[in-house]
Amino acid sequence: MAARGQEQWPVPMRAIGAQNLLTMPGGITQSGYLHKKGASQWKIMKWPLRYVIIQKGCIYYFKSSTAAIPQGAFSLNGYNRDTARKQTLRLAHQVLTDQ
Repeated sequence: MAARGQEQWPVPMRAIGAQNLLTMPGGITQSGYLHKKGASQWKIMKWPLRYVIIQKGCIYYFKSSTAAIPQGAFSLNGYNRDTARKQTLRLAHQVLTDQ
């Protein structure tokens, strides 16, 4: 239960297909293909193409728009959008500590 005045952030669903997520009631915020920064191999950076869905405060990324399960999913709680770059969606995670 969230304390009074605090917003309740959703937890991403781990076992949902891209098409199921796209057709859920309540709609989606955004969807489409992005290049995801991946691991480097032999000092060459990999940028695999992923289908991304932003829905109800969560980001899901899939190998394709018809994939049965996400490659990954996470809540946007604690992230801020970097608006300095026009062509790049960059999220910055901010770690908050109790004072």
